[in-house]
This record gives sequence, C-alpha cells and structure tokens, in this order.
Amino acid sequence: MLEAIAGFSFYLFGIAFAPIYTPHLSEKYGRTPVYLATLPIWMLFVLGTSYSETFGGVAVCRFFAGAIGGPSLVLIEGTFADIWSARRTGTYYAFLTLASYLGAACGKILSLPSI
Repeated sequence: MLEAIAGFSFYLFGIAFAPIYTPHLSEKYGRTPVYLATLPIWMLFVLGTSYSETFGGVAVCRFFAGAIGGPSLVLIEGTFADIWSARRTGTYYAFLTLASYLGAACGKILSLPSI
C-alpha cells in the first residue's frame, strides 16, 4: 500500500521544489528557454519511470520528473497573462480548471481497450 502512494507522493514532492528555482530562471532567461530546457528532460524522467524495474528507480525518476517538470505548472499563469488581455482572465482560468477535470474524466473513455 505504501508503495502505491509513494510514487505519486514523490512526484508531488518534486513539484514542490519548482517554485523555489523557476521564478529566478524565468526572470533571468525568460519563460521560453525554461520551457524548452525543462520539458525534454522531464520527458526523459517520465520515460525512465516507465522502464524502471525497481521501486527505488521509480521513486528517483518520479521525484526528478516532478522537480524538472514543475516549471510548466509554475509558469503557466504568466504565459496565459502574456497571451491574453486582463479582461479575459476569467476565461483562461476557466479553461485551465476545466482541462484538469476533463483530463481525469476522459482518461477512462480515451484509454485503449485491453486485449
């Protein structure tokens, strides 16, 4: 039971570190270089999680996937503010919230049937 919860917990624990370093990097280099640098590394850690055969490997890869992928969660509001005007703030927050719910709701519908 603990292992089932720990995989998700390590990911969230890694995400908790993103607000510590992300604002400094985005202020110095801008949002685009931070996105372009962190997303490919995040994908490698997610891929490492899927190929890991031990619990320790899963835990380490999940933690670093959260820590490296966290800037996407931290910077998204600033990116939306750069794209849309202040009058449309409610619109993009509504779509951001709706996307998080629809992703979880449609996951079962869009999953491939098992053979």
